[in-house]
Amino acid sequence: MKKISFFIICLMLCLTTCFADGFFGSNTGPIAAVQEKIEKNAYTAYPIPLTGNFLERKTLYDWTKRWDKPDIVCYTYFFIGSNCIGYFITHGKPASAQSYLLPETYSYNYNRESPDVDGTYGTNNPGYRFFLADGTAVECSGAMVSCVYSDAPLSLSGQEIKVIKK
Repeated sequence: MKKISFFIICLMLCLTTCFADGFFGSNTGPIAAVQEKIEKNAYTAYPIPLTGNFLERKTLYDWTKRWDKPDIVCYTYFFIGSNCIGYFITHGKPASAQSYLLPETYSYNYNRESPDVDGTYGTNNPGYRFFLADGTAVECSGAMVSCVYSDAPLSLSGQEIKVIKK
C-alpha cells in the first residue's frame, strides 16, 4: 500500500512539473519576447489615457438620480418586432421582471437556490413590471416583446393603453 501511495505521489509531482512551463514552453522563449515587443509598441503608439471626465460614470450617476423618484411619470412603449403596439403612462420606473429582492442563490456549505419572496422557486419571464397612476399592476413579458421607457413622451406611433373601468 505504501509503495502504491509513493508511486502516485511521484507520478503527480512528475506530471505537475512536466505540464508546467517547461513541457509546453515557458514565457521566456522567443514567442514571449515577440509578444512583449508587440505589447510595448502598442502601448507606445496608443498609450492608455488617464481619464478626467468619467462620462460613463456620470451617465450612470445621472440615470440613478433621475429614476430615484417614487412618483416619476414614465412613458413605457411596447414593441412586437419593430411595431409599436402602444404605450402605458406609468407611475414610477418599470422594473425588470428578472429583478429579485433576495439573491437567487445562497451558500452555507454549497450553492442552493433561494425561494422568491412568495416562497416559490424558478426564474421569472423576461419582461417588465410597473404600476399605472391608478395603481393597476402591469407585467409585460415574453421573448417577442420589448419596451422603451422614458420620462417624457416620445414621437413613436402607438395609442395609449388604458385600463378598462368596470
